[in-house]
Amino acid sequence: MPASPPAYRKPPSKPNSNANPPLQALVDSLVHKYQKASPSSTLLGLLHKPDQYALLVNALYRQISLIKRRSQALEDGQITIYDKALLELSMEGRYPIQTGVVELYLAEFLGLNEKEDVEDALGKHVALHNMLSKRDSEPNPYITPSHREFTSPRIKHDELSKPEPHSSPTTSVATINTTTKPTPNPLHERVTRMLAVYNRAKEEYQRIKHRDNVEPLHAVRFLRDTAENTIFYLRTNGLFDHGLIPELEKTFDYARDKAAQLSGGRKRHFDDDRARERERDREKRDREWRGEKRSRSGRIIDSYRPGFM
Repeated sequence: MPASPPAYRKPPSKPNSNANPPLQALVDSLVHKYQKASPSSTLLGLLHKPDQYALLVNALYRQISLIKRRSQALEDGQITIYDKALLELSMEGRYPIQTGVVELYLAEFLGLNEKEDVEDALGKHVALHNMLSKRDSEPNPYITPSHREFTSPRIKHDELSKPEPHSSPTTSVATINTTTKPTPNPLHERVTRMLAVYNRAKEEYQRIKHRDNVEPLHAVRFLRDTAENTIFYLRTNGLFDHGLIPELEKTFDYARDKAAQLSGGRKRHFDDDRARERERDREKRDREWRGEKRSRSGRIIDSYRPGFM
């Protein structure tokens, strides 16, 4: 009998070069790309617009907070590769205001370029975050109960719409809200938001300093820039007597000098000009406090005795 032919064996398949790479490889590629990123013109422009910069920082903190409330495993499908890269670049949210983190957020989350309206895009993104924040009070299955954030209890709609025993049945909650809710002050809201960013920068700087016993350059620069932006905004809007200006100026002076020291003694080219400008502002406030003003010739004139020296 003829020998039976050998059993056919399928040759090993060649690796498919078109196959999708693992998700973590895509994350690593994003991290590598933005680790070496330099400040873009969009980011540099935001640094000169304190109100928009404060909005950006708040939106970035909220994004990281939302990511950390979800499962960190990519295969669970609760976060994207961009979420994961943002978390890794920021060291699990500990260092969120670094150039690479901000550039990744601007490019991949907001899709901004030089021609787009930064303020409009940020406003829409914050509005989306506010919608998502309605879930913040729900228990997070990925953190222990001791680490959950406490939120104020929600008031049920039925309790709001239920009339009081002695109230008129035609009086609605909406009517009460429109008559008692004060008109918001845009300037006050912007100042409050900028001070919140400054306090956050100060807390981050102090936390890192106490934990690691070092003063990292990125935290010092963040503290310097937020203090400087807040001072500039208060001065621009005539709030020279704001109670926090002395603290802000002291913090800025320290952070500016410390950043120069950590950078090898290199100061920003415009720091001396701004120092002279602040000194002129102090002299102006002192003259106004004493009731003095300067004439066009530069002489100091007593406002209570015009022309008398």
